[in-house]
Amino acid sequence: MVRKINCSPLGIERIHQGLIQVKVSKYKWEYKQRLIYEKYHNVKLTNNDYIIFLDQNRNNLDINNLKRITAKESSFMINKDLFSKIPEVTELGINVTKLKYKTEEIYEKL
Repeated sequence: MVRKINCSPLGIERIHQGLIQVKVSKYKWEYKQRLIYEKYHNVKLTNNDYIIFLDQNRNNLDINNLKRITAKESSFMINKDLFSKIPEVTELGINVTKLKYKTEEIYEKL
């Protein structure tokens, strides 16, 4: 039997690199956490927007566990080991990161 590529129905889910993806068009898959975040907050995310799991549990898609950060913020948090399985600690890491970049922005204007 020959299986056609991209014949999966829209809305079907798959696991890709440990994350749930949803088929949204014939050739496009979107990460489920991004879809949930966009729908709840009524926003359109860009490629620069990352949706992270505050408790680092990729299966916990509760809206209170999802947080939007930029790619730059994510990179800094990874390099400084600011992610934690404790949501409040991850939130603190996000705040530290945002403060760092805001401080740099202010100093550049001086």
